[in-house]
Amino acid sequence: AVPLPGAIWLFVTGIAGVLGLRRRR
Repeated sequence: AVPLPGAIWLFVTGIAGVLGLRRRR
């Protein structure tokens, strides 16, 4: 029941956040 654009956005945002934390640390 989750829109495709929303699911993709959350997926990309999640990966970007993890990569960002790893790069910062």
